[in-house]
Amino acid sequence: MSPRWQRAGLAFFGLWLALQCLLPLRHWFYPGEVNWTEEGHNFSWHMKLRNKEGRVRYYARDPRTGAKWKVDPRPLLSNRQYQKMSTRPDMVQQFAHELARRYEREGRPGLEIYADMRVSLNGRPRQMLVDEDVDLAAQPWTWRTASWLIPLGDEPLVFSRAVEP
Repeated sequence: MSPRWQRAGLAFFGLWLALQCLLPLRHWFYPGEVNWTEEGHNFSWHMKLRNKEGRVRYYARDPRTGAKWKVDPRPLLSNRQYQKMSTRPDMVQQFAHELARRYEREGRPGLEIYADMRVSLNGRPRQMLVDEDVDLAAQPWTWRTASWLIPLGDEPLVFSRAVEP
């Protein structure tokens, strides 16, 4: 093998190694609590250090008529898909895009899709994670911080039973 190919292989390996080391650390570049927003959580070195429970409800709105209606995602998803989506805002956004595409295929283009997403993190009371006044179907996917996420509040932890000393 020529020295030129050896240098190219070494450079490729160096870039690959840098990516493997830096990608798991990207959550430090996002504001807020990564366990709450999930931004930078995938491919990171986080283990299951949290417990999240949530529910999500979708609403579609026709801007031409002003009509608004509830959309049940459960007939379109398995139970596992719904459970995963109910705590992950990136999946809620992806599903909003899918709903908009489905309505467009049905001859109803330009509908707005909103989500009411309430999540509990580590025993805290449920709170809104997604701004319910933002049309998620109009929000593009980005590596940047999503402006439609609501930061984790400062509610104290609530334990379901008293701990004996």
